[in-house]
Amino acid sequence: MANLFLHLGPPKTATSSLQIFFQDLKHHKIKYYGAFQPRNKKNNEFIQKLVSDVKTQNLRYQDFILNVIIEDLIKNINVLISEEMIISVDENKSLKTNIHFLSNYFSKLNDVRIIYTIRKPSDIIPSYFQQIFTSLNKKYQNDFKHFVLSNYCEIFKFKLVVDALNSHNNFSVILIDYNKLISGYYSLNKIINNLEEHNIIKVNLEKANISKSKNGQRYSKEMTLKQKISKIIHKIPFSKSLKGLGYSKILIENIPNIRIRKERKIETTSNLIELIHYDKIYYSLIEDLH
Repeated sequence: MANLFLHLGPPKTATSSLQIFFQDLKHHKIKYYGAFQPRNKKNNEFIQKLVSDVKTQNLRYQDFILNVIIEDLIKNINVLISEEMIISVDENKSLKTNIHFLSNYFSKLNDVRIIYTIRKPSDIIPSYFQQIFTSLNKKYQNDFKHFVLSNYCEIFKFKLVVDALNSHNNFSVILIDYNKLISGYYSLNKIINNLEEHNIIKVNLEKANISKSKNGQRYSKEMTLKQKISKIIHKIPFSKSLKGLGYSKILIENIPNIRIRKERKIETTSNLIELIHYDKIYYSLIEDLH
């Protein structure tokens, strides 16, 4: 019996490295639909449709997504999707809202297996704060504790995540220990757990997307005028005919590379009472895994 496996991250748990492993994997019982690294629109069209539906809470692409998945499941081929953005949250949307929508979205499938990697929150959250810093409201940029207590960090409240997923009958959770994952402990059949493997395939990961710090201090990224205008242009829904003419590329090439935002020192700490509490929950889950 084949299943849909959804690897939902979260960020800063070797997600990109695991995606590289998945996309390079050749296995007759697994069909991988992304995300693919390095990311671009052409090779991640399937994932973009799914993320778009979850983000907007609508069913625009549901029939397309389900038809593709069910076609493989009927052939007894497991479908594997890996994307941390599927249930990522912001200040206006909660984790439970996204998980509830996702469960309804895949309600035609009885046994969707959710892969979720857990890592010590006090190691992840400062790094995640640095990663998304420039997109945050100033009230979060100026107060790390406020960020830690916000919806943004619900994805690192692992007991909350597990309970929310298990509250839906069509979901079952496969928890992965980050430290064991990066050490090469896992074999493929411990992650895709319906495989009957005679030849054990080890999950060996490449390093990717490491957050940089200088002497232990974190900094936000600087931005140039070229980068800023490029981001704006790529959000404009040009027709395919205009895109094909390459006008946007020509325009971007002629924009001066002037720095418009300096890198900024980011104040974080791993000693917040809230982070210590999250760590305790993490350790209890790790004990259960072992």
